[in-house]
Amino acid sequence: MDAHMTFNGPLQGQSVVAGMRVSGGTANIHFHHAADRTQNAPVRVLPFSRNEDVVIRPSIFSQLDELLPASEARSAALWGLGGSGKTQVALEFAYRRAENDVGCSIFWVHADTEATFAQHFALIARKAGLSPLNGEELLKAVCHFIESQPRWLLVLDNADDLRMFGVGVTHGDSATQSTPKSLYSYIPKGPLGSILWTSRDQRIASSLVGSLRSIQVTSMLPQEAQSLLATVRGIALSDDEIDVAAALLSELHHLPLPVSQAATYIRRTATPVKTYLSRLRDGKKRWDLLKKTNFDRYRREGVSNSILETWNITIQHLKEENETAVKILYILVYMDNKNISGEIIKAAAKAAAKLPPISGTIAAVGSQMQSFEDDETDDDTDGNVDVDDNLDTNDADDTNDAGDTGDADDADEVTEDAVTRLREFSFFHMTVNPYGELMFDMHHLVQEATLYNHSVWDLRDSMRYPATAIRILTQLFPDRNRANWGRCSKYLSHVTRASEWAEVANAELVAADLLNQASAYLYDADLWNEKYTVDKKEYLLRKKILGKNHRATLCSLANLTSTYNPRGLHDEAEKSYIEVLALRQEIFGRKDLQTIMSMSDLATAYLQQGRYDEAGKIFIEVVALRQEIFGRKDLQTIMSMSDLATAYLQQGRYDEAEKIFIEVVALRQEILGGSDLEDESYMAKLATTYVKQERYDEGEKIYLELLEMLEPSFVTNPEKMDIALNLADVYAIQNKRDLSEKLLLKVLGFQITFLGLTHEQTLRTISHIGTEYYSQRRYKEAEPFLKQALVLQQDFLGRNHPGTCFTMYILALCWLSQGWDSKALILMTHCYQLQCDVLGPTHPLSRDTERVLNSWDLLCLGAKYSSESRTWLTGVMTTLTSEPLVLLLLLLILYVLDSYSTS
Repeated sequence: MDAHMTFNGPLQGQSVVAGMRVSGGTANIHFHHAADRTQNAPVRVLPFSRNEDVVIRPSIFSQLDELLPASEARSAALWGLGGSGKTQVALEFAYRRAENDVGCSIFWVHADTEATFAQHFALIARKAGLSPLNGEELLKAVCHFIESQPRWLLVLDNADDLRMFGVGVTHGDSATQSTPKSLYSYIPKGPLGSILWTSRDQRIASSLVGSLRSIQVTSMLPQEAQSLLATVRGIALSDDEIDVAAALLSELHHLPLPVSQAATYIRRTATPVKTYLSRLRDGKKRWDLLKKTNFDRYRREGVSNSILETWNITIQHLKEENETAVKILYILVYMDNKNISGEIIKAAAKAAAKLPPISGTIAAVGSQMQSFEDDETDDDTDGNVDVDDNLDTNDADDTNDAGDTGDADDADEVTEDAVTRLREFSFFHMTVNPYGELMFDMHHLVQEATLYNHSVWDLRDSMRYPATAIRILTQLFPDRNRANWGRCSKYLSHVTRASEWAEVANAELVAADLLNQASAYLYDADLWNEKYTVDKKEYLLRKKILGKNHRATLCSLANLTSTYNPRGLHDEAEKSYIEVLALRQEIFGRKDLQTIMSMSDLATAYLQQGRYDEAGKIFIEVVALRQEIFGRKDLQTIMSMSDLATAYLQQGRYDEAEKIFIEVVALRQEILGGSDLEDESYMAKLATTYVKQERYDEGEKIYLELLEMLEPSFVTNPEKMDIALNLADVYAIQNKRDLSEKLLLKVLGFQITFLGLTHEQTLRTISHIGTEYYSQRRYKEAEPFLKQALVLQQDFLGRNHPGTCFTMYILALCWLSQGWDSKALILMTHCYQLQCDVLGPTHPLSRDTERVLNSWDLLCLGAKYSSESRTWLTGVMTTLTSEPLVLLLLLLILYVLDSYSTS
């Protein structure tokens, strides 16, 4: 209403203007009211003072300035994970607007609930001097008042439950009591003002604001987080603290809330940054640090700023709206937070449908994870899950359960909706793995916070979700098959993570079986370090439930022991194998199958250590026992015969080895008929025996029969790759150098194409080619292959890998042959020390290297291998790493192309 108003024309009636009675004629009436003051005095209602410690995030503020210019009426939204700093950005933006536009009215409304929304509208009404009103009249009056301001900015903070504003509410939902009435009609509009929303829900984009008018607020940039840490701590970071501070900030994912909390704690307690980081990485102290809450004058009273509790609000909203999404989250937090496949999510959704409604009853205050371990209830302790034992996540049953594809489609839609909501709240985000497959990652701190909250639930509630996670992985983990290695690899991190919660879930034996599945894959793939971790956990779980002397426990111990020799732990391997053998003989008897297996394991360990005589004696006994108990034509008997022949082969007893291998091949063909991969392995060993006897034509003939035609598919079979390499060696021995070289490079071309440059088999072939060139005295051609193989093997297989040691040995010989005595000496000495560590000093390869060094008249190895030599060796390795791959890659490209045209 204008301050001066004129009514022309007839006026009739009573109380048109209070205290006047008019009939006919013309009346000029002048009003003088508060509008005169509001034009000159903008109204400002802000809940917090300006944050002097705010760290400016230029990319966000520049976008805000563009989306909400002072001269135009626009709306925009900041959305992102709780704790990402949305409120602080909005607060600073509001103060900047007030500073730059003195005539702009600014209003702040907490929009997390209907109650806080109404409370802040009432605060604005009092500030504006409006008449006391309640309910809808209050909301309308404040809305109209804001619209009447010449210029205005309204910040709607924490609008996390968008149903309050009509988003995602269907007609049916609006009738339910749980769905709030829409407040959107009370949001001021018009050409004079701007609105800035903050929300944890991505749906605010394209609903309450335009799809291009939202800004995702994520983690700070590293330098921004570093600035926040220093500012809140009150002391600049010293040069000595930079690296450890970077590690701390990475641990906190550069999120403002945890960074600010850490800095506050460090300031209050005078704790060094390094000490805080150490405590944070200590599993027992981590939650104690993360759950701490400190006074924050920029946070509303009654709202927790604990890192572990900040997402409870979001989860509660999500639970009311989409309980399936929360159940999926609760299941998946017990797996790895990276590379969650669609298969896992689909299985989790199916399992969620069978779980009871979420209760999440809070236990007594102060109870933590220890309560799981110390609980003395009457719950079963036999390692079998008794929570929702009827869980079935087998995807193959989907159509049977549904009865038709319509129900399956409905289930997929429910899953998609649930995952979408988890993504929209920034709990999950989509990624694509190197194979082009769609994966999901879960925010690590959200995972930790959820696990923390589960730790204070009642025991039965806390058991349900990890038990479900373990069962899902048990049913999804692929069979032990080379074709499934890719899928096994994808599930491995989830298996190891879920098994950590086996005791909490009362699912020790189920988890042990799952770990055993993973162990079989790791054995086939020669991933011994990973297998050790898996086998150790399996053994401890079985030992806890079944006892040390149970059959299954001893099997787990034997599996664990199998990881020692490949990792260079020879004494431990022998000791453990002897222990298992003694226990099995004592408990089950000498002729028990598992006892015989232990004898075979011990003999194999001796074989790997180069103790061929001891291995041979045990294998003779194993073969005799198997023949006595199971018969001569039993497959296990035949395998033991092959092991014995291998021992003879290593001992140089070629005639005896040949005789047994011929018998093994004949027996397998008689029993099984035809040929499989294992038959080919035995025939290849027979061919190797012929080669050792210098019967090259016979060996070559068998190798050629086994290979038949060199196809790309052969690279998936390491045995066939060995056959091809052995055949190339036979060619070389017979001076068929061209055939040898062509075959080697063709194999390498296939491996580069189908396995990749850094695959173990590929690296072995690169080393093999270098070795072949060295044997032909083509040292300049050998060196680049050997050097590159060594660099890649050190990077991808490790310095202690036997293949790395072998390449180092040949490269040292190659250098010596070129007159580089000092380089050769240092490298060969290093090789010898690694072999002693990996294989043991008594292994034939270690002794061979020692003899080579002695032949160089270097008897005092320790004195020669000085600290200066170590420094020089480091420089050599750095030089190797920096050399280009031009020659090698050129050869590979040429022969990959040639392999297709000539195979």
